[in-house]
Amino acid sequence: MTTTHRDRYLEFTISGSYYNSRKERIDFENVVGRIPMCNEEEGVGSMHVRGRFWKKWVKEAKNEDGSPRYPQSIFKKHTIHIDDVQEVFDTLPFVGKDLKSLTMDEMQHLAVAKDLRFIPKPDSGLDLRTTRARAYAAYSEKVLRKKININDEKFNFAKLPSIIISDGSTRHEESQKITNDEMIEMEQENASTDKREFTLDELKKLADEKNIQYPDDVEYKDLYSVLFSG
Repeated sequence: MTTTHRDRYLEFTISGSYYNSRKERIDFENVVGRIPMCNEEEGVGSMHVRGRFWKKWVKEAKNEDGSPRYPQSIFKKHTIHIDDVQEVFDTLPFVGKDLKSLTMDEMQHLAVAKDLRFIPKPDSGLDLRTTRARAYAAYSEKVLRKKININDEKFNFAKLPSIIISDGSTRHEESQKITNDEMIEMEQENASTDKREFTLDELKKLADEKNIQYPDDVEYKDLYSVLFSG
């Protein structure tokens, strides 16, 4: 009897709102989606949900009769809330496939599972071929330990050998935490709600690392505004 391999995943329940093409704000709730297991204790999973997956999940949410729950077009994100996170099991969609032919969604799962943040997000504005080239370079360098320079004038994606991804294990880059830029970006994206409880010392440390000048007697609200007003 053959058993199907199952991989560890995180299942998120999210709510929030977005603007449609007419700049109307649309609320959504109880939207559920899954991403490969990653370090959610440090907020990495939530970062990927907000950056790579939320829009697809909202678009795919269905009513009981199978109709789209949120048919309005998505123009811009307003707020994303993380309402629940559970560990579940699922199957990684990229295992056994050629990296050069992965879909955009499969590359997003690869980015999380292998901690490859160089792989562009779906709304980065890059086309599928360019995203595949960057995914190929990221996987080669971080997983296979072979660096490929996609900016080299001799770089030729068509001549690159196929890479069949046989390993479904997750990878965590110990040196790669959420960066200050990523933290500031996430805070700007959720400026209306869900503010982190930063201390004044933490704000000063962020400002120092960004080379942002501030007076010794700076007030919390003023420094917060400088860092996160975007």
